[in-house]
Amino acid sequence: MRFKQSMIQFIRHLRLVNLFMIMLLMFLIRHTIIIPFLKTEGLQSSVSEFFFVWLVISALLIAAGGYFINDSEDQWIDHINKPKDERRLSAETLKLYGMIFLVAGVFAGTLISFYGKMPTVWQINCISALLLLNYSRFLKRIVLLAAIAVSILTSLLLIIVYTSDQNATISNDIRNLIAGYSLFAFLLSFIRENIKDLEDMEGDSVNMRRTLPLIAGTGITRLVIAFFIFITLILLSYIQVLQKQWQTPLAFYYVLFLIEIPLAVLMVKIFRDKQPVHYRFSSRICRLIMLAGVLTMPFFYFIL
Repeated sequence: MRFKQSMIQFIRHLRLVNLFMIMLLMFLIRHTIIIPFLKTEGLQSSVSEFFFVWLVISALLIAAGGYFINDSEDQWIDHINKPKDERRLSAETLKLYGMIFLVAGVFAGTLISFYGKMPTVWQINCISALLLLNYSRFLKRIVLLAAIAVSILTSLLLIIVYTSDQNATISNDIRNLIAGYSLFAFLLSFIRENIKDLEDMEGDSVNMRRTLPLIAGTGITRLVIAFFIFITLILLSYIQVLQKQWQTPLAFYYVLFLIEIPLAVLMVKIFRDKQPVHYRFSSRICRLIMLAGVLTMPFFYFIL
């Protein structure tokens, strides 16, 4: 019975939904952007499916390690912010699991860098592991730095798939698409991290965290979130005009109704939110918008 309970707690700490999102994102980048565009240029991917699978596994191991390390550092905060959450493995156990996963991820990345001739993989994996190791202990004590770090980590998921494929890096079309998706991944992650900081203010204040809401106040934080949402909407609209997206109604309405309008709603809602439960719902809206953004890859692939 105790073993079963420990396994349930272990799985909860893994955040399987987040890991699935990472796997889906990396798979879609390869199979709806990189490989199709390379085919139009008469090229093939320089990365075999075998090494790509191991690339994904290394990224999942590092992400999982980061979750364990973060939970080990945030135990006291989580007791305050999420008193009903039953993920209660000891801090020492969480830290041990975190280090095992991080080391395994970096080791796997180093192996495929060497044997798969993908030199950027071990470099990006090491950067990611270092950021995750220092996220809760140091980065959250410097205003905005933790949110920026998470946003960079999200963008690196796209960049690592792109830079690991030598043929992809010589394609201007692929480079532009990856740059665009990486930028939006950064912006949406930054928005969501600041919403989460609003949600976690009580626990963060007890543990002397220097998040934007605690340093500048909720009003300034809402303005910052609204500003970045506005920038995201402007960039999306600019791309739609540049591509004359209205000539492809399905693509135009997909972006309008599943990304732009929800972002506008979120921008209004964030000024009305008062309680942690409200911010939690806004964070979930932002996650759904991010998922809709990821799913533009197969959607555009099949309709364009």
